[in-house]
Amino acid sequence: NLQITPASIRPGAKVQISLEVKNIGKREGKETIQLYIQDELGSVTTPVKQLRGFQKIAIAPNEKRAVSFTLGPEDLSLLDQNLQWIVEPGDFQIMVGSSSADIRLEGKLQVHP
Repeated sequence: NLQITPASIRPGAKVQISLEVKNIGKREGKETIQLYIQDELGSVTTPVKQLRGFQKIAIAPNEKRAVSFTLGPEDLSLLDQNLQWIVEPGDFQIMVGSSSADIRLEGKLQVHP
């Protein structure tokens, strides 16, 4: 249930990322939910996955919990060729998982001029 609201923003706007986590086991557990982004086509090279948030939650057996993150301009900005922090228009891949190697949900965010 990955939701990106709104799915298209201007460079100075914020976006809400929300999802549900369910414990399908028979014991109480803890999970660390990690949020990563990737700028699909930037004017400069950026990391493939950039950690932009995480939450550790305790969850009972068969319990479903809502988790949300807010991404702002500071999370989407990059240092351009003129050494200025900017948010460039384009597509950002949104990835959520237990680690960078265990991505379970993916979506797309568009930043337009």
